[in-house]
Amino acid sequence: MRRMVAALRPLLGVAYASAAVSAAAVAQAPAGAGPDSISTVTLPGTQLRHLHSAATGRDYDIYVYLPTDYDRNATARYPVLYVLDGQWDFKLLMSIQGGLLYDRFVPQVMIVGVTYSGPNPDYNALRAADYTTAAVRTTRAPAAPRGSSRFSGTS
Repeated sequence: MRRMVAALRPLLGVAYASAAVSAAAVAQAPAGAGPDSISTVTLPGTQLRHLHSAATGRDYDIYVYLPTDYDRNATARYPVLYVLDGQWDFKLLMSIQGGLLYDRFVPQVMIVGVTYSGPNPDYNALRAADYTTAAVRTTRAPAAPRGSSRFSGTS
C-alpha cells in the first residue's frame, strides 16, 4: 500500500494542479458569458510568442514556460521539451513537470508548446494538413534489397 501511495503521489499533484488551473479559468469568466467575453488566463512563468511560417504560410502561437530560476542564473542550461498540440497539452505538461520536479524525479526544464493562431482555428483540419506526409514521386522503381531473390523465388 505504501508503495502504491508513493507511486501515485506525482499524479495526485498533477490532478490538483489541473483542477486549480481549471478553477482559475472558470473563476475569471462571468456567469453566462458568451465565448467572445471570456477573459484570458495567464499561467505564472509563461510567455506567449507569435510566429509566422514562410513554409506553411500560417501563423502559430508559441507558449513558453521558463524554469523558476531562469532569470537569476544566466549561465544555466536547461533541457527543452517541445510540445505539439500546445493548445491542449502545454498546461497538462506544465502540471506534470511541476509535480515531478517537486518530488525531485526530473530537473527543471523549459517547455515550448506550438499551436495555431487565430480566434477559432479548425484544429482537426490544420493538424491533418501539418501531420500528413506529402506524396513523393519517383521516376524509377526502388532497388530490390540484397538477398531478396532468396525470398521471392526469382534468380
